[in-house]
Amino acid sequence: MSYHRIFPALILLIMLEACDVSSVTKQGLIAASDRRDEATLVKGLATRAKRGDTCSAVALWMLQVIAKSERNQRVALANALQSAGIDETPSGLDLLHSLADKGEPTAQLLLALIYHGGLFKGEDFPRDPTIAEKWFARYAEYAVPAAERGDANAQWNLSSYYQSGLGGFPMDETETVKWLRKAADQGHIESQQNLAILYQTGRGVQQDKAEAVRWFRKAAEQGDPISQRELGSAYWYADSDDQGVVRNLGQAFHWLKKAADQGDAAAQNELGSMFEGTPQDYLEAAKWYQSAADQDDWWAKRNLARAYASGRGVTKNIIMAHMWFNLAGDGDQRAALEKEMTTEQINKAQALAREWRPKLTPIVSEFLDMPGCMRD
Repeated sequence: MSYHRIFPALILLIMLEACDVSSVTKQGLIAASDRRDEATLVKGLATRAKRGDTCSAVALWMLQVIAKSERNQRVALANALQSAGIDETPSGLDLLHSLADKGEPTAQLLLALIYHGGLFKGEDFPRDPTIAEKWFARYAEYAVPAAERGDANAQWNLSSYYQSGLGGFPMDETETVKWLRKAADQGHIESQQNLAILYQTGRGVQQDKAEAVRWFRKAAEQGDPISQRELGSAYWYADSDDQGVVRNLGQAFHWLKKAADQGDAAAQNELGSMFEGTPQDYLEAAKWYQSAADQDDWWAKRNLARAYASGRGVTKNIIMAHMWFNLAGDGDQRAALEKEMTTEQINKAQALAREWRPKLTPIVSEFLDMPGCMRD
């Protein structure tokens, strides 16, 4: 279990859920996040924070931290905070501690993740495994009985504890699968996806690609982009490997397109590869490679570089090809291109590579690999 990536909207949802915000208010903020309408999102949180809502204040503080740490990619968010007159909130962590001390389980989990080093980086957030374990254990006091009562979110969290060995829990594949299955049977998307991966890899269960596909399909039908991509890939690669399905390019395209439209970079790259085959459409291939490369997908950067080098789907541009090969770390291809380039062209390509920054996906489309995914 990895804890190094953050999903700001999910953090926001957790906090709103914890504070029992009305459904109308919550849905309005979610919609603003979906539209990438940072101004509405920030304004809504700021209004609630000024009324004394601690959870909204914590959520707003988290967005400030994100904007500060990812200033090159979160320009719109930073502008929204500035326009709303939101200054630095140094007491955000203190507010989170106050919620956790009062027994709010979500705050306890977030504190555990922060001190574990999985949410925020930097000198303001020193990693402290001892404090992290304390809060993981406090959260477990809530999660265990909640899971036993049938709460799917708590069951998912408990499976994560057994999978990762956090909170004083032993790493136990049998218990991991047990609680995952209980949550998955209730339609919990992350649990369905994770259970599918276990069947796909044979971890904790007998490897069964067909069973993996069954669970990926359940999550995919609920809109999970990771599962949509995995399902599409299974249909595409079925001839070359036992994927648990019969090869079907129509189904492969259907599911990969759904995931790609949600911003999944790996799906976008695979969709680009499909367009280089049948039906052949190099313009579409280059478009999807560009979308994925912009998100720092290694394969897509390499594929986009090939497109610029050959002129397939884009205007041939040796400088852009060099830049993307450089960003992909493909020294051999870059060196081969340099034989055809002037010093000025090489310098220009290198400057472009230095200036390049990845574009982050929409806030609500990012994937978070962490326990505590509380959803309606």
